[in-house]
Amino acid sequence: MSRKFVGYHGTTKENADGIKTTRKFSPSRGENEWLGDGVYFFEDDIKQAQYFCVKARKYKNWTVFRSNIEGNLS
Repeated sequence: MSRKFVGYHGTTKENADGIKTTRKFSPSRGENEWLGDGVYFFEDDIKQAQYFCVKARKYKNWTVFRSNIEGNLS
């Protein structure tokens, strides 16, 4: 079964520049990641992505990407 949704990914301005150049998201890695290694998106809620940048990570220069995501559920 295929599923579609809008995902919001908050990151630093520096990382955003890399994403725009390569058109690829680099997975976060390490023991400090909330749910393990991966690329995280907030589903249908830009405010959560903004909060993540400002409050959780305390980024000074940040941006949020809006992505249309489609995938198969297993």
